[in-house]
Amino acid sequence: MVAARATPTLPTGTVTFVLADVEGSVRLWEASPEAMGEATGRFDLAVGELVASHHGVRPAEQGEGDSFVAVFSATNDALAFVLAVQRMLHTAP
Repeated sequence: MVAARATPTLPTGTVTFVLADVEGSVRLWEASPEAMGEATGRFDLAVGELVASHHGVRPAEQGEGDSFVAVFSATNDALAFVLAVQRMLHTAP
């Protein structure tokens, strides 16, 4: 279960959205629901930390399942965030 988030102050003006979803997750959830629950919990926490450290925000209303949305005032912050997520995924157990 993911804890409820406070409603953040969303950026205004020209912004960059990052939307992502875990590829093939339905099959993984069906094959190993307990492991997926743990993995998506860790992933959600890591994404939240990376969004904040790259000056972005996550709207209180998120997508369903293992998808997420983040908003950035600066495109370079969004790009740095996406690269950080990719690096995290390639080094995570």
